[in-house]
Amino acid sequence: MKSDKCSRYKWLYETYENDLFSYGMAFGIGKEELEDCVQDVFLYLYEHDCRLWESDNIKAYLLKCLKNRILIEKRRNILLEEFTEDKVEDEFTIEVNGFELIMDCLLYTSPSPRDSTSSR
Repeated sequence: MKSDKCSRYKWLYETYENDLFSYGMAFGIGKEELEDCVQDVFLYLYEHDCRLWESDNIKAYLLKCLKNRILIEKRRNILLEEFTEDKVEDEFTIEVNGFELIMDCLLYTSPSPRDSTSSR
């Protein structure tokens, strides 16, 4: 039974792969990202054995699944870009003058006048 499932999905992939790639290119994503999306669609369908086989139009079903997957990926990329931009805006630089640093160290580490008088 498992080999039957594998052969059905192998046939499905080989039959519709080029159609999905052609359709996916219209969404303006990179080739590698599109390949990932197509593979994600087939993997999801294989793992969940969805209603794909009940569909009257398997190609339309696959195209809709791919469109949804691409849109999810685009939203994720937008959120990642916004997060990265926010993070960069929150970063700042501290400039330290060497002389000021030495003076601060000397002032905070030297004994106070009370310490020297109390030991007498």
